[in-house]
Amino acid sequence: MKPQNMKTAIGFDDIDLLPNFSEVESRKDIDTSSHIAKVIWQKEDQTALTYPIILSPMDTVSSVESCIAMNEIGAAGILHRFQSWEDRLAQAKEVKEKSGKSYFAIGLDDFDRLNQLQDIVDLFFLDVAHGTTKQVFDFIRDYNSTYDWMQIPIITGNTLTMSSVGKHFDLGSDGVRHGIGGGSVCLTTEMTGIGCPFLTSNYYAWKAQNEWKHRTGNVFTPTILQDGGIRKPADLVKAIASGCNAVVVGGLFGGCRETPGDVQSFSENGDNPYKVYRGMASAGVQEDYELYESIEDKFVEGDEYIVPYTDKSVKDVVYELNNGLRSAMSYLGFNTLKQLKGSLWTDDVMAVRVTPNASYEASAHRKSW
Repeated sequence: MKPQNMKTAIGFDDIDLLPNFSEVESRKDIDTSSHIAKVIWQKEDQTALTYPIILSPMDTVSSVESCIAMNEIGAAGILHRFQSWEDRLAQAKEVKEKSGKSYFAIGLDDFDRLNQLQDIVDLFFLDVAHGTTKQVFDFIRDYNSTYDWMQIPIITGNTLTMSSVGKHFDLGSDGVRHGIGGGSVCLTTEMTGIGCPFLTSNYYAWKAQNEWKHRTGNVFTPTILQDGGIRKPADLVKAIASGCNAVVVGGLFGGCRETPGDVQSFSENGDNPYKVYRGMASAGVQEDYELYESIEDKFVEGDEYIVPYTDKSVKDVVYELNNGLRSAMSYLGFNTLKQLKGSLWTDDVMAVRVTPNASYEASAHRKSW
C-alpha cells in the first residue's frame, strides 16, 4: 500500500453531532427497541430488545443474576462459556425459567452438543476473537446445515472489515459481533497492531449490511452488534448512528451488584470498595481456566483492572445509557432507533470533527473541587 492511499480511521471522540429540527414532544415517548439477531418468525419476540444493550459474555460481568436482570427489562444478558458444560446447561435453564429468555455463548468445540440446548436457549453467541478464519466459516456453514431444524439464531464474529461482515451474512449468520481491539480491557491492537476505531469500523459493517440487503432482496437483515468500547451514553448514540443495531457492553457493568466477584477494599473499614474486571484473553483467565500448556503458548491479549463497586443494578446502567440515547434522539428529531441507525452516513445527521482541546471543552471541565 502506498502511504498516500492509507485511509484515516476515526473514533467516537473525533466527532460531535449537530442537532436537527425536532418535533419530538417528550423523550419518554421515544422508541429505542431493536433486535439482537435477524428476525426469524418463530423467534422474533425472543430476540427483540426494548433497550439496544447486551451484557458481554465475560466471567466478571456475566452471571445468572446479571443475565436475568438484563433479560427482565428487555436488554440482553449472555451467559459466558468458561465453565463446565453441566454448569452451563444448569445456568441456561435457570435464566430461561426466571426471565423467559436464555442467550448462550459457545465456542467452536461446542458444535457437537448444541442439540442439547434445543428447548433451553433462544440465541447462540459464538465467542471467537478472530471471525475471519476457515474454522469459523466452516462452523457457520455446518451450523446452518446441521441445526437448521432448531431455528435458534446465531451471532458470529468477531468481524472488522466490510468483506468479513458480508461473508458471515452470506454463510447464514443472523448477526455479527463487530470490532477488534476497541474494548477497555482488550490489548489486541497493542500486542498485534490489528484494530480499527469504531466509527470507521462500524461504517464498514453498515455498508456491508446494506449491500447484502440490496443484493439478496431480504428486508430482514442480519444484525451488527458493536463489541466493546462503550464508555458513556454518547458512545451508544454514535454507535447506533454509525450503523449498529445494538452494542455489547462489559466494563460499565463491572461494578454492579449482580455481576460476579467479591466486593473488595484496600482498607479495613471498607472505604472505596471495588470489584475486579478482566478481559477474556487476559493472563488471569488463561491461568484460571488452564487455556495454555506452557508459557510459550500463553498469548495474552486482555488486561485486568479494578472498577469501583457502585452498588447499582445492571438495570440502572442500562437506564442511564438509554436515557442518554433518548435525549440525543430528541435533539436529532428521531422517534425510533431505525431512524437513527446509520444516519451519519446518509446525511440525516450532520457531524463535525473535533480536536482534543474541543473534547476537553465539551466535558465537565470545571469540576475541580
